[in-house]
Amino acid sequence: MTAELEHLALFSDKIRDSSLKRFEQVPEGQENFRLLPDAMSMADLLVHLIQSDKVLFSILKTKHIPENRGQPHMAKINGRAEYDLLLHEFRQLKGMRHQFIVGLSEKPLQMNITNKRMSGLTTMSLLEWPYGFLDHEIHHRGQLALYLSHLSI
Repeated sequence: MTAELEHLALFSDKIRDSSLKRFEQVPEGQENFRLLPDAMSMADLLVHLIQSDKVLFSILKTKHIPENRGQPHMAKINGRAEYDLLLHEFRQLKGMRHQFIVGLSEKPLQMNITNKRMSGLTTMSLLEWPYGFLDHEIHHRGQLALYLSHLSI
Protein backbone atom coordinates (compact mmCIF):
# COMPACT_ATOMS: atom_id res chain seq x y z
CA MET A 1 0.00 0.00 0.00
CA THR A 2 1.25 3.44 -0.85
CA ALA A 3 0.99 6.54 1.31
CA GLU A 4 -1.29 8.03 -1.37
CA LEU A 5 -3.74 5.15 -1.03
CA GLU A 6 -3.78 5.41 2.77
CA HIS A 7 -4.37 9.16 2.51
CA LEU A 8 -7.15 8.58 -0.03
CA ALA A 9 -8.79 5.96 2.21
CA LEU A 10 -8.76 8.35 5.18
CA PHE A 11 -10.20 11.11 2.99
CA SER A 12 -12.90 8.66 1.88
CA ASP A 13 -13.77 8.05 5.54
CA LYS A 14 -14.11 11.78 6.21
CA ILE A 15 -16.37 12.24 3.21
CA ARG A 16 -18.57 9.34 4.32
CA ASP A 17 -18.75 10.64 7.90
CA SER A 18 -19.92 14.01 6.61
CA SER A 19 -22.49 12.39 4.31
CA LEU A 20 -23.75 10.17 7.12
CA LYS A 21 -24.15 13.19 9.39
CA ARG A 22 -26.46 14.80 6.85
CA PHE A 23 -28.44 11.64 6.04
CA GLU A 24 -28.97 11.12 9.78
CA GLN A 25 -30.49 14.62 10.02
CA VAL A 26 -33.33 13.72 7.64
CA PRO A 27 -36.46 14.01 9.78
CA GLU A 28 -38.74 11.03 10.14
CA GLY A 29 -41.45 11.24 7.52
CA GLN A 30 -39.29 13.34 5.17
CA GLU A 31 -37.21 10.53 3.69
CA ASN A 32 -39.08 10.78 0.37
CA PHE A 33 -38.87 14.59 0.25
CA ARG A 34 -37.75 16.05 -3.08
CA LEU A 35 -37.63 19.68 -4.20
CA LEU A 36 -39.20 18.93 -7.59
CA PRO A 37 -41.30 16.03 -8.87
CA ASP A 38 -38.54 14.92 -11.25
CA ALA A 39 -35.69 15.27 -8.73
CA MET A 40 -34.26 12.52 -6.57
CA SER A 41 -35.56 12.36 -3.01
CA MET A 42 -33.31 12.12 0.01
CA ALA A 43 -33.88 8.35 0.07
CA ASP A 44 -33.14 8.19 -3.68
CA LEU A 45 -29.80 9.92 -3.04
CA LEU A 46 -28.95 7.42 -0.34
CA VAL A 47 -29.79 4.42 -2.55
CA HIS A 48 -27.84 5.93 -5.45
CA LEU A 49 -24.71 6.38 -3.30
CA ILE A 50 -25.03 2.82 -1.99
CA GLN A 51 -25.23 1.56 -5.58
CA SER A 52 -22.23 3.70 -6.52
CA ASP A 53 -20.06 2.09 -3.85
CA LYS A 54 -21.03 -1.34 -5.15
CA VAL A 55 -20.08 -0.29 -8.68
CA LEU A 56 -16.69 0.90 -7.41
CA PHE A 57 -16.06 -2.47 -5.77
CA SER A 58 -16.88 -4.29 -9.02
CA ILE A 59 -14.41 -2.52 -11.30
CA LEU A 60 -11.46 -4.81 -10.56
CA LYS A 61 -13.47 -7.75 -11.87
CA THR A 62 -15.29 -6.13 -14.76
CA LYS A 63 -12.67 -3.58 -15.88
CA HIS A 64 -15.47 -1.19 -16.78
CA ILE A 65 -18.02 0.90 -14.94
CA PRO A 66 -21.66 0.28 -15.83
CA GLU A 67 -24.22 3.03 -16.05
CA ASN A 68 -25.24 4.16 -12.60
CA ARG A 69 -27.44 7.17 -13.05
CA GLY A 70 -29.47 8.29 -10.11
CA GLN A 71 -33.16 8.38 -10.90
CA PRO A 72 -36.14 9.89 -9.14
CA HIS A 73 -38.30 7.32 -7.38
CA MET A 74 -35.48 4.74 -7.08
CA ALA A 75 -36.42 4.35 -3.43
CA LYS A 76 -39.84 4.55 -1.86
CA ILE A 77 -39.46 4.50 1.87
CA ASN A 78 -42.58 3.34 3.70
CA GLY A 79 -41.30 4.04 7.19
CA ARG A 80 -38.29 5.11 9.17
CA ALA A 81 -37.20 1.51 9.72
CA GLU A 82 -36.61 1.08 5.97
CA TYR A 83 -34.57 4.28 5.86
CA ASP A 84 -32.56 3.20 8.91
CA LEU A 85 -31.69 -0.07 7.14
CA LEU A 86 -30.31 1.93 4.22
CA LEU A 87 -28.33 4.10 6.63
CA HIS A 88 -26.90 0.98 8.24
CA GLU A 89 -25.78 -0.35 4.86
CA PHE A 90 -24.27 3.05 3.98
CA ARG A 91 -22.29 2.99 7.26
CA GLN A 92 -21.00 -0.52 6.54
CA LEU A 93 -19.92 0.47 3.05
CA LYS A 94 -17.63 3.10 4.58
CA GLY A 95 -15.34 0.40 5.97
CA MET A 96 -15.59 -1.67 2.82
CA ARG A 97 -14.60 1.32 0.68
CA HIS A 98 -11.67 2.06 2.98
CA GLN A 99 -10.45 -1.54 2.65
CA PHE A 100 -10.99 -1.49 -1.11
CA ILE A 101 -8.81 1.61 -1.49
CA VAL A 102 -5.97 0.49 0.79
CA GLY A 103 -6.11 -2.97 -0.78
CA LEU A 104 -5.27 -1.70 -4.23
CA SER A 105 -1.82 -2.81 -5.29
CA GLU A 106 0.59 -1.23 -7.72
CA LYS A 107 -0.18 -3.65 -10.55
CA PRO A 108 -3.93 -3.02 -10.80
CA LEU A 109 -3.34 0.72 -10.50
CA GLN A 110 -1.85 0.63 -13.99
CA MET A 111 -4.97 -1.04 -15.39
CA ASN A 112 -7.28 1.14 -17.47
CA ILE A 113 -11.01 1.13 -16.74
CA THR A 114 -13.58 2.17 -19.34
CA ASN A 115 -16.86 3.91 -18.80
CA LYS A 116 -19.51 5.51 -21.00
CA ARG A 117 -19.80 8.97 -19.56
CA MET A 118 -21.25 12.19 -20.79
CA SER A 119 -20.63 12.12 -24.53
CA GLY A 120 -18.58 8.99 -25.09
CA LEU A 121 -16.18 6.38 -23.82
CA THR A 122 -13.79 7.43 -21.04
CA THR A 123 -10.70 5.44 -20.17
CA MET A 124 -8.72 6.22 -17.02
CA SER A 125 -6.30 4.43 -14.75
CA LEU A 126 -7.80 2.55 -11.83
CA LEU A 127 -6.34 5.03 -9.33
CA GLU A 128 -8.30 7.89 -10.88
CA TRP A 129 -11.68 6.22 -10.39
CA PRO A 130 -11.83 6.33 -6.56
CA TYR A 131 -11.22 10.08 -6.75
CA GLY A 132 -14.15 10.37 -9.15
CA PHE A 133 -16.42 8.34 -6.88
CA LEU A 134 -15.51 10.53 -3.90
CA ASP A 135 -16.22 13.66 -5.93
CA HIS A 136 -19.57 12.12 -6.89
CA GLU A 137 -20.50 11.62 -3.22
CA ILE A 138 -19.49 15.18 -2.38
CA HIS A 139 -21.72 16.42 -5.22
CA HIS A 140 -24.77 14.57 -3.88
CA ARG A 141 -23.97 15.56 -0.30
CA GLY A 142 -24.34 19.16 -1.46
CA GLN A 143 -27.72 18.30 -2.94
CA LEU A 144 -28.77 16.73 0.36
CA ALA A 145 -27.57 19.81 2.28
CA LEU A 146 -29.79 21.96 0.06
CA TYR A 147 -32.78 19.72 0.81
CA LEU A 148 -32.12 19.92 4.54
CA SER A 149 -31.79 23.69 4.31
CA HIS A 150 -35.14 23.87 2.52
CA LEU A 151 -36.64 21.96 5.48
CA SER A 152 -34.95 24.48 7.85
CA ILE A 153 -32.58 21.87 9.27
